[in-house]
Amino acid sequence: MNESVLCDLLARYWGYRDFLPLQREAIEAVLAGRDSMVVLPTGGGKSLCFQLPALVDRPRKGIGLVISPLIALMKDQVDGLVASGVPAAALNSSLIPDERDRVLADLDAGACRLLYVSPERLVGEGGDRFRTQLRRWGVGFIAVDEAHCISQWGHDFRPEYRQLALLRAEFPGVALHAFTATATVRVRQDIIAQLTLQDPAVLIGSFDRPNLVYRVLPRTSLKDQIVKILKRHPNEAGIIYCISRREVEATAEWLNGLGHRALPYHAGLADGARRKNQEAFLDERVDIMVATVAFGMGIAGILVGIGQTQRVKLVRDAIEDVRFGGRPTVVGIPSWTAAGLIIAGFVVPPLGIIVGIILKLSKDPDTRDLGTRVLMAGGAAIALFVVNELWGMAAQLKEVAPKDRVVPGG
Repeated sequence: MNESVLCDLLARYWGYRDFLPLQREAIEAVLAGRDSMVVLPTGGGKSLCFQLPALVDRPRKGIGLVISPLIALMKDQVDGLVASGVPAAALNSSLIPDERDRVLADLDAGACRLLYVSPERLVGEGGDRFRTQLRRWGVGFIAVDEAHCISQWGHDFRPEYRQLALLRAEFPGVALHAFTATATVRVRQDIIAQLTLQDPAVLIGSFDRPNLVYRVLPRTSLKDQIVKILKRHPNEAGIIYCISRREVEATAEWLNGLGHRALPYHAGLADGARRKNQEAFLDERVDIMVATVAFGMGIAGILVGIGQTQRVKLVRDAIEDVRFGGRPTVVGIPSWTAAGLIIAGFVVPPLGIIVGIILKLSKDPDTRDLGTRVLMAGGAAIALFVVNELWGMAAQLKEVAPKDRVVPGG
């Protein structure tokens, strides 16, 4: 493919002059009709790898079929593409009949280049009829987004994704491309095997995320903790993730009572309400989205601060959540540095006391908070040392004490 054609499309529809690492290689695999397994972090331009090829005239005609698990993520991407002039659409349960009919009419007329669907629409009830329609429209390539969901070893396994293997048999000659922001070697191997990818181009990006700060705090007084965070980041966009729908609703109502602009988002809301709330958040008519994980992470164009208000089930789940988080606003010292300072404060108490005092002089509240923790680590180490010494002295006194007591008159 002529490089100038790709660069022209990149500038015209996305406004960028240069590709990010591995984007060009992933795009070339799609255009060449070669299967691929692409692992890029959120913010690494993963979506563009299957969006841009749909605008290129290819030997194999047909739409670019994108399989995505989250309605919120579909809507965000399709809205952004349409706003940029890309003929894209989505078919999912959130569409009202008139909207669905318009999408189908565009597909019949060949006016759509990219189509987003859920795995359930492809392999669930009525999937046979829909796949028949796809063959009539013609499919140029198939992109499986969030492909980690196909692996039983992944953190977010979905059985429907496992059935996508039938696409290889029903669409022979159509290249399959698996995209994800997170996949261990084992998960990558499972994805390749389940989708029966043939001699795939395997592209693995760097996961160094210098814009992320990891901060794990014990849940004590939840509302006080949330208020402190919001005071440190006034008028900034953020998401508070909760485990249950009930806590989502209660937290959103409480925040509105405090004067914040907050909305709930979870799978229990009506389709229209979810769409309305998402649009309000993306249009900056509200600052805070209180949500379950039904609200897709990696939403483009916003700053995201992730807060778990409940106990995380597994440390792995928290790590995966943050790797998918788009662009957090939380500021301060990176987590590995903070952890190192706290450990150093415990191992070398005098150093911990000095470093803690220096950090406490900072104007940044997060840094001052870290200073308190380093001081506490140093203080705890000193306290343990004192207790240990007192225990040793007590043991020595016990050893030298007379073993027989002389009782007068005995």
